[in-house]
Amino acid sequence: MQQRWQQFSQHPLVAHLIRAVNRFNVRGGSQFAAAISYFSVLSLVPVLMLAFSGLGLALTVMVPESLQSLEDWLTQNLTSYGELGETLANVVIGALGNWAALGLAGFAIALWTGASWIGNLKRASRALMRTDYDDPGESLPLPLDLLVNFAALVVLFLGVGLSAAATIGATTLGQELGRWLGQSDAPGWAFVVRTVSLLLSLAVGTLLFWGIFRWFTLSPVRSRLLWIGAFVGAVGLTVLLLVASYLIEVFSKNVTASLFGPVIVLMIFLNLFATLILFVASWLATAVAPTPRTVSHTDPPEPVPTERRPGELYVSAEVARKSMGFGLGAGYAIGGATGLGLGAIAAATLAWIRRRD
Repeated sequence: MQQRWQQFSQHPLVAHLIRAVNRFNVRGGSQFAAAISYFSVLSLVPVLMLAFSGLGLALTVMVPESLQSLEDWLTQNLTSYGELGETLANVVIGALGNWAALGLAGFAIALWTGASWIGNLKRASRALMRTDYDDPGESLPLPLDLLVNFAALVVLFLGVGLSAAATIGATTLGQELGRWLGQSDAPGWAFVVRTVSLLLSLAVGTLLFWGIFRWFTLSPVRSRLLWIGAFVGAVGLTVLLLVASYLIEVFSKNVTASLFGPVIVLMIFLNLFATLILFVASWLATAVAPTPRTVSHTDPPEPVPTERRPGELYVSAEVARKSMGFGLGAGYAIGGATGLGLGAIAAATLAWIRRRD
């Protein structure tokens, strides 16, 4: 069994996948994904502020007659909860009327948190991709780095919006074309429309992920691998969106689950999305198998005394051990020679005394 696994794991595709998994686990890919999920949740707060500001703009400027109807509805439904309901109604109505200040504050916070979010995603991906984990390389100054990250965030939002618009446009165009051809009720036409819409979404998603990974990579990556990684990212994102929409639809059928279900689905989606990007980054970084390390059997260089304080030298333990061994050997030799010499002198003296007697 072990031999079969070794043969299977030596296949180039399997070995590449194993190296990617090891890189992802050893360098804390799951921890990075959890941190990115946390930053993603924080980034949603200014997005909600901007959305609420847009609602206030629509109700107070574009259709002001609807604002009074909304105020009456809030007053009727929230005042029944007592003082807390009245306070909440006043806060909502005041925020809608002060949409400009709310929008400016939300935009400023979104600028900072959004740039920080994509910057953290970039740094986490590069931490998994670079050869030396402890060497992050040169970085841009903070103001310039924030501007670059924000520009990348805008491009990312445009790419996501283009993908959604392409999907919706392809679906609508397919339905209109089916009505014009008289095939709208045909069972196979709906499948064709969905397939074309899905393929178009995958194409736009692949271009989007190609741009992301091309920006994240510090060292050159083969174009073929980069396109494969981008396609895997697009497929993974499409699957995540389909599963998330299905779960939200399931949770909406239960009153209790409809309260917490979307939040749970959002957290899971953000974590899996970050995991997907980081794992593809690890896969791109481990395309080439590392060269095995050669162990050198040469003797280490002789340690030299180093200066501990100005004018005061000390020797390492290795030098002290060798010096002690040499000193002991020399002491034994000198002691032995001295003992032999004294013995010879004593014997000669005794022999001379005996001859005189």
